[in-house]
Amino acid sequence: MRFTRIEPPSWISLPNFREIWLRKELLYFFAWRDIKVRYKQAVLGIAWAVLNPLALMLVFTLFFGIIFGTPSAGVPRPVFIFSGVLTWILLAEMVSSASNSLIKDRHILEKLYFPRLILPISSTLSPLADFIFGLLALVVMMLVYGQPLRATALLLPAFVALVWFLSISVSVWLSGLNLQFTDFRHITPLLIQVWFYSTPIFYPVTAIPEAWRPLYRANPMVSIVEGVRWCLFGTPPLEPNFLALSLAPFVLLFLAGAMYFSRYESTFAENL
Repeated sequence: MRFTRIEPPSWISLPNFREIWLRKELLYFFAWRDIKVRYKQAVLGIAWAVLNPLALMLVFTLFFGIIFGTPSAGVPRPVFIFSGVLTWILLAEMVSSASNSLIKDRHILEKLYFPRLILPISSTLSPLADFIFGLLALVVMMLVYGQPLRATALLLPAFVALVWFLSISVSVWLSGLNLQFTDFRHITPLLIQVWFYSTPIFYPVTAIPEAWRPLYRANPMVSIVEGVRWCLFGTPPLEPNFLALSLAPFVLLFLAGAMYFSRYESTFAENL
């Protein structure tokens, strides 16, 4: 007679990433569904992907550029600010979508079995569509302002991948905690707002006093935004050491979050 022993996963167990890979079609399905919902029955359609960063760029250009005179590293200010806003919106939408993914699809959790980590991962993919449309608008702006298209722009996907990694590192925690504790649903907007003002969206890193820059660079989005601008505009290159040091805590955050997710994955349906 054969017996099967069922035990709860230990705290040090990671999700079964191989199972997630085998079910990648489901991941693509959820991502494509989110993209269709994003643009379905929208009056302006994909124009929202451009209007959102464009509106923020105009506001920041007016107040921080014209009124307060913040520098722009020798790049035309509207283009400089638009690149930072576009990069930031990608992170913010990824974190916001992924952190609420389990709540949004709770009806699916109650009926079907599949690796639950697929939901937050797939939710980080749909904002890439908006980013691509916004990037096309940025290219048009660069041409209008006489900015050349550089070969280093081919490295841009690497920095987009880093933005994705940061978002999933945070969201793997928030998605589960939002489902278990209602209080955590108020943390995501606050986290995004604080993170925004500690990132050089409408000002260069050189605007920060030199004595504070090492601490300031502990935010990995600082180096990522710098990297995006270096790729596109040829601004001073980022320092790889600062990028590696700032990303290291997020590697640990992702591993710890994946362990937490794996530990409580089987109880998510009970918390609905």
